Amino acid sequence: MSPLPKQQPETQVRLNIQNANKVMNEVRTITPQLAEVMLEHNIKNRPLRTSALNHCIRQLQDGNFQLTGDSITFSDTARLLNGQHRLLACVETGISFEASILYGVKEESYHVMDTGVKRSPSDVLSAHFDIKNAPQVAAMLRIIMMYNRPSSEDGKVASHFYSSKKPLLSKDFLDSYLTYGDDALQRSMLKAYHPAKQMGLPSPAYFGALHFIASKIDVQQADEFFHGLITNEMLTIDDPRYRAHQQIRSKMQHRSDLMAIIAQAWNRYRKGQSGRRMYKPEDGTPVLV
Repeated sequence: MSPLPKQQPETQVRLNIQNANKVMNEVRTITPQLAEVMLEHNIKNRPLRTSALNHCIRQLQDGNFQLTGDSITFSDTARLLNGQHRLLACVETGISFEASILYGVKEESYHVMDTGVKRSPSDVLSAHFDIKNAPQVAAMLRIIMMYNRPSSEDGKVASHFYSSKKPLLSKDFLDSYLTYGDDALQRSMLKAYHPAKQMGLPSPAYFGALHFIASKIDVQQADEFFHGLITNEMLTIDDPRYRAHQQIRSKMQHRSDLMAIIAQAWNRYRKGQSGRRMYKPEDGTPVLV
C-alpha cells in the first residue's frame, strides 16, 4: 500500500490547532502563508500594539529573530494566545522565521502570560559576564551607544538620541561591552560616575558615559575636566567647567540639557575658550572634539 501523502504545513498546523486535546509542541519554519493560517485563530487577543509590531518588523528585517522558548501558543479551544505581533510582522514583511509552536494549552492560562518582569540590560550583562556595578555599566553603555549612532547633522549628536525608533537590544549591550572593555568603563565610573553621584549631581550615568567618550580623545584632559566640573574646586569664573557646574546645580536638568551643557563645556575647555557665556541646551549636543 502506498504511504499517505504528506500534509502541507498549512493543513497540518490547522489540524493541530483544531484537534489538540492534549498539550504538544513542535518547531517549524513560520512562512507568511503559515502565519496567515495561524492568525485565523487570533480571536479576543489583547489589542494590537503598533510599537510592538514595528519592533518585530525591525527585528525580522535585521535578522535578529532566533529560536527561543517563547512559543507561539494556541489554547485547547483553538485560540491564538501568544505570538500575534510576530505573526503579523511575518505577513507584513514576507520574511520567514523559526519558532516553537505550543498547542492545547488551557484557555485560562492566557491571563497569566507575559506578566513577568523583562530582563534588563544589566541582567543580560550579569548573566554573561562577572561585572561589578552591572546596572551602572548598562546605563553608561546605553548613553555611549546612542551617542555613537549616526547623526544627520554634522557636528551634532543625533537629534533622535532621546526618542529613537530603533531600540537597543541585549546583543547590542553585549557587543558594546566587549568592544569598549570593562577596564575603561570601570575607570570612567570611578572618575566620573561615582564622584557625580556623591556630589548629588543629576543623572551620574551621563557623567560616566561622557567621561568615557572624552577619554577616547584625551585621557588626562578628560580626568581634569570632569574633576573640575563635578567638584567645582579651585575654578575661576572664566573656566568653562565653572559655568557648566553652576548651570547643572541651578535646577534639575532634563537629560538632554545636561548632556548638551557638558558637551559644550568640554569643547570650549579643549579649545581654551572662556566659560563666562551661559551654555544653551537649545543649541543641541555637539560631538565631543
